[in-house]
Amino acid sequence: MKDRRYKVVKSFFEKDSIDQILNVFDVLPISTVAKDMGVNYSTLYRKIQNPRTFTIGDILDIAALIEIEPELLLKLIAKENKKKSKPQ
Repeated sequence: MKDRRYKVVKSFFEKDSIDQILNVFDVLPISTVAKDMGVNYSTLYRKIQNPRTFTIGDILDIAALIEIEPELLLKLIAKENKKKSKPQ
């Protein structure tokens, strides 16, 4: 049975109330997602710290677990990347 917190995260996406990938893991433990994806905790943790390193496969897997369109997750990562690359 899938963790019920995935539905909570899905509702956040539906309400457009997530502004960075880290917000997903405020609700949903990294260990849970890593296990469900079949990846090492450390690997997923590093990707969360640097979202640019997520692969298309990672995005598709996470989106499928949350039951959202992959484009929503990709937009979130792209927006976050854009903020980080702006000159200060």
